[in-house]
Amino acid sequence: MELRLIRPFLLLVFLMLATLAHPDAGRAAEPEAQSGTAPGEPSCYQGICEHRLENGLRVLLFPDPSQAQMLVNMTYLVGSKHENYGETGMAHLLEHLMFKGTPSIPNLDQEADRRGFSWNGTTSVDRTNYYEVFDANAEYLEFALQMEADRMVNSFIAKRDLDSEMTVVRNEMEQGETQPFQVAIKTLLGMAYQWHNYGKSTIGARSDVENVPIENLQRFYRTWYQPDNAVLLVAGPIDSEATLSMVQRYFGAIPKPSRVLPNLYTEEPPQDGERLATVSRPGTASLLLGGYHLPPVAHPDSVAAEIALDVLGDSTTGRLRAALVETGLAAAAGGSSFLNSERGMGLIYAQLTQGQDMAKAELALLRTAESFAQNPVTKAEFERARQSYANALKQQLDSVAGLGLALSEYIAAGDWRLFFWTQAALDRLSLADVNRVAKRYWIASNRSLVRFVPGKVDKVTIPAAVPVAELVATLPPDPGSQILAAFPNDPGAIAQRVEQIELRPGLRVLLIPKPSRNQAVRLSAIMRIGDLASLQGQASATAAIAGMLSRGAGELDRVAFEDALNQAESGLIFGRAGSDRLLIGGRSTRKHLSRLLKLAALALKAPRFDAGEFSQWRSQSTAGLERAIDDPQSRAGNAYGLLTSPYGPEHPLAARDFASQEKALEALTLAQVKALHAQLYGASDLTIALVGDFDREQTLKQLRADFMPWQAKLKPLALVHRVATEPAQQVLIDLKEKANAVLVAGGEFSLRATDADFPALTMADYMLGAGGMSSRLMSRIRQQEGLSYGVSSSLQANPDFPVANWSVLAIAAPENVNAVEAILFEELARFVASGVNDAELATAKQGWLKARRVQLADDGAIAEVLTELAFGARSLKDDVQLEAQVDALTANQVNAAIKRWLQPTMWHRVKAGDSKKFVD
Repeated sequence: MELRLIRPFLLLVFLMLATLAHPDAGRAAEPEAQSGTAPGEPSCYQGICEHRLENGLRVLLFPDPSQAQMLVNMTYLVGSKHENYGETGMAHLLEHLMFKGTPSIPNLDQEADRRGFSWNGTTSVDRTNYYEVFDANAEYLEFALQMEADRMVNSFIAKRDLDSEMTVVRNEMEQGETQPFQVAIKTLLGMAYQWHNYGKSTIGARSDVENVPIENLQRFYRTWYQPDNAVLLVAGPIDSEATLSMVQRYFGAIPKPSRVLPNLYTEEPPQDGERLATVSRPGTASLLLGGYHLPPVAHPDSVAAEIALDVLGDSTTGRLRAALVETGLAAAAGGSSFLNSERGMGLIYAQLTQGQDMAKAELALLRTAESFAQNPVTKAEFERARQSYANALKQQLDSVAGLGLALSEYIAAGDWRLFFWTQAALDRLSLADVNRVAKRYWIASNRSLVRFVPGKVDKVTIPAAVPVAELVATLPPDPGSQILAAFPNDPGAIAQRVEQIELRPGLRVLLIPKPSRNQAVRLSAIMRIGDLASLQGQASATAAIAGMLSRGAGELDRVAFEDALNQAESGLIFGRAGSDRLLIGGRSTRKHLSRLLKLAALALKAPRFDAGEFSQWRSQSTAGLERAIDDPQSRAGNAYGLLTSPYGPEHPLAARDFASQEKALEALTLAQVKALHAQLYGASDLTIALVGDFDREQTLKQLRADFMPWQAKLKPLALVHRVATEPAQQVLIDLKEKANAVLVAGGEFSLRATDADFPALTMADYMLGAGGMSSRLMSRIRQQEGLSYGVSSSLQANPDFPVANWSVLAIAAPENVNAVEAILFEELARFVASGVNDAELATAKQGWLKARRVQLADDGAIAEVLTELAFGARSLKDDVQLEAQVDALTANQVNAAIKRWLQPTMWHRVKAGDSKKFVD
């Protein structure tokens, strides 16, 4: 399951999986006439054209020949706000049943997986959408349109499917109940919206979901899943005329319904005072969460409200961070928002660790959020927040798929063009507007932390949405769309375009210059540091170095460093892949790439290592460990890592339990971190990849200047990986009163990623559990038995050392986890004994290959693949070879590899959850 995020945060809007359709004869579509558009012509803006079929279906076509993938996205204007009493969760439950097939296509999951679709569905308060992203292919496009048309009106929506899916949905609920943020958000919304359905959880009340009659779901489906309540978007390297003809063929014959859609008229009255609620769950982490009612998307104040919220809640530069994190009152603080069609909600939060005073933190949180009258937004804060928001909107235009999926939210808000209206409104926004809006909405009487205080209050009346036509009419002239040449997405063709340059021994650069939307360029880099002796016992210190790199460098403190990136329309992240590897990722544009590279070099070579920032990093890391200790999935994963770690406790590759990590953090000093950076950091073994629109000569000149002279004092040496040889063990982790349980099973064996059996095991893993809904484990445990929301397998192998790991992860209700375990090992035994047949292997090969193609359609993914391969002295030619080996596989070869390597009796088993609820 996923979470729908409008801007980064943890929202209580649950998502689900999607699939297929069927052919109908169609009639011609009539382009929709809009204001300023002549009858018979489509309404177009920035390359997107809207047409309307006679049955009411709106069709958006977004041709872009530069893309290597296509998107089909169907948005239905129905969400949880349309549900009646006793029927909460119906929109989300219907989304689940939409994947159970139609009479024409009963096995949607298998058909989608066979074509390598990246596909999903999401449910929110205002809308439900289903989308497919796939390799650019006319046959696949036709199938996706056929599938969506078929399930629009012909889905089974049957009692047998409702019954089998019930445990899965309950498991999804239980998973949410283990997350403090989700529990808090559910409580806050229920408190803030006392009458409107926005206050009801999208996943619904358990009693409603468990007892809803199938007839109600069928009626809900027939009412809302109709062409006059839907918007279809098709994007990518499409031929508009041919695509519209296909849409007419499959959707045109669906009749326009005679029913009249229900008119929703409930309005939430102005809040009449502060509201306060307290909720409790087992655990150690504390959280404060507040919410303020905000205008709907289609209102001029909505953009100003977003800027004010960014001034408060930005994770790097926000006022809440300064007031709570930098003072030590909280481990983390920030904010985000729900952007809805009727009214929104601005959220603020503070995450506390043990020992931090909640009363003091609450006082600081509320004083800061409600101080705009005394401390108006400054010009610097305004410009910083506006640039950040503009960057976020602009980056959604980097890919057709990204923009297409984002448009679902604006379609639900009233019109897809509201996306572009938001950009234009942001350009026109003034500092005075932001301060007016901030002072209006961020006041105590409009707040829910759930406190009731009798007495006179200032009521806030939330305005209704302005007619969309009025807002759209203010859009600037259409600048047109970018037309770019297509770029291949198969490793062989990409390999021919890669230029690899050895600036000096140990310093490698890989370049793929290519036109891209917004002249974007992606950066990926891997740097090896240290050796076995220097990294002994330094896992926490190397984590601290990586965590401190973006917290100021040279003369720039943390805020100034973030401002520099923001002004350069760039992003930069640092992470680790074990103690001996630093990962670097970035995004910029042709105009600003030079600035991004300079900032990256500055951060790597001259981090500030500010004492206050180090204290904050340690506090946040401790808070993360405290959350992990209470999370079933984190605990199970950590325990499995300990079982498959053959190293001593101080070894840099060793797994460490959470208590050891927390103890090491407490003992860690800033002096230790600085000394380790000075000894280990340098471009002695550094691989850099750039993909996108850049000046080759200028970029190489800068890379030579910034990195060639920079060498580590201690030459890095690769660590030797060893396979774990411990006999299979069973571990039970008791987490009382947790609603969700987790099972991890697997083991290690001696195999390299370059060995002859690896391609066969790759396909075996895909068919067992890595291949999505049609994999054996998902088909049995979720689709057939309905015991788990998610179960998947993973095969990992090292190309340099004979170390491979094959594992399975499953979530379930505590009372079902033992049944999941039994079925899992039953399926493993059957897999080993009976193997696979030629037909199953052929289908898996096709799905696996197409999924890889979808991945390589993204510039950032290409850059990451290039650096990972080159760092291990490999290239895309190795991927080409792997694909050829997979293509040549026979079922006999796969079955022999399964019998040789996949022995369930050698697998560890770890279960985490409320063990008193486990049922044999």
